[in-house]
Amino acid sequence: MLAEVRAWRLADMRQERGFTQAQVAEHMGVSKGRVSQIESGQVSVRMLWRDTWRRWAAAW
Repeated sequence: MLAEVRAWRLADMRQERGFTQAQVAEHMGVSKGRVSQIESGQVSVRMLWRDTWRRWAAAW
């Protein structure tokens, strides 16, 4: 449940800033599908590498 809440918040933050999933994916160096998986909670926070989180943060 907590992972889903975090995932929802990531999507909310992206939308608040006016970014598309494709734009975030480009900044992170991952596919749009991967961003979708992260935002929908399909990818466990524990499974994400630190580098992926750094790239996510840098996209903002």
